[in-house]
Amino acid sequence: MTSKENIEVTEIEKKEKGSEETNSSKESEETKGSTEASDSEIEGLEEITEIELTEEQKKKRRELSQEAKSKGNKFFVQKDFESAIQEYTLAIELSFEEDQNKAIYFCNRAACHLSLSNWKECASDCSKTIKISPTYLKAYYRRGISYERLEQFEESLQDFNKIKELNPRFPKLHSAIERITKKRDEKRQKDLEQMKSQLKNLGNTLLGKFGLSTDNFQVQKDPNSGSYSMQFKNN
Repeated sequence: MTSKENIEVTEIEKKEKGSEETNSSKESEETKGSTEASDSEIEGLEEITEIELTEEQKKKRRELSQEAKSKGNKFFVQKDFESAIQEYTLAIELSFEEDQNKAIYFCNRAACHLSLSNWKECASDCSKTIKISPTYLKAYYRRGISYERLEQFEESLQDFNKIKELNPRFPKLHSAIERITKKRDEKRQKDLEQMKSQLKNLGNTLLGKFGLSTDNFQVQKDPNSGSYSMQFKNN
């Protein structure tokens, strides 16, 4: 990862609600131990649907989801991204469909994938984030970086242009757009040259049957119409 792509964990935690920060600051080690659920408790809550849950069970499930996210944040700080992914995944599985915090969990997991160079997984989690929260800037940023690494430059530019629309002052936005635009143009030129080479090889294969090659033909551009014509030249 380059410095441009480093994900500041403080940015992740800024998205946490004020009530969560207050609760976590007051939480002692003894309290943490008492609120942690066993695997059997978690599995029991996962197996029943939201409709079947009592209000107390729903509350417990939300608490477990937030607890998993907090653990994931701690692993992220320690750069233990694999463990962080496991905790964020648990937070996602325990959260309800209408829970807006689910966007945070997906985007946090995307940050882990970005740090591990898992470009496709990062892009996928960011797409899920955006589906829940269409104005989530960091999701567009992380997906844009992932698309850039996958050489999907058009898609990458779309994400960065969306950020520009939502927040023109987003850090390093303009330099990213310039960088990716340059890469896109270079790839276009490379693809064009490759296509020309393939067409020439195909032409030589067909013309070779008649003792000719593409070198026997000259392409000329009409200065008035801008169209091209091909003329046979005798060597």
